[in-house]
Amino acid sequence: MTDDEKNEMNLSLEKMAFNKEPVVKKLLHFIKGEKPYFEGRIEPQDLQKIVFVRARHTHERMVSQSGAFLLFGKDAILPETGHSSIKVSRIRIQNKPQILAQLAKLNIKASTIYPGIEKAASDIAKKHELN
Repeated sequence: MTDDEKNEMNLSLEKMAFNKEPVVKKLLHFIKGEKPYFEGRIEPQDLQKIVFVRARHTHERMVSQSGAFLLFGKDAILPETGHSSIKVSRIRIQNKPQILAQLAKLNIKASTIYPGIEKAASDIAKKHELN
């Protein structure tokens, strides 16, 4: 959907009226393309929330990251103080090269987080650089 179409959604409408809107019908069409069993009803306020999800492991990148993700609804902002079920903490990085080396020992590196020939080649090149 285009940004204009997303902005066209009136999230203040009642559920029945909201689901009759042409742009919402288009959204439902996209959803049902991925999830045919999805019921054709969307709660407008659900499109404004921050949702925590675990991805299906059908894509190589999702498998390698094996984590959870945040889906941000329309105009949703995660405040610096966190969310009801997540606390936001800031870490000041003091020694990035040493941290990256330690993470690499745990097999946490660009080539495992973002698998693909380009990242693997880059990882091999870095490993064989002369210091």
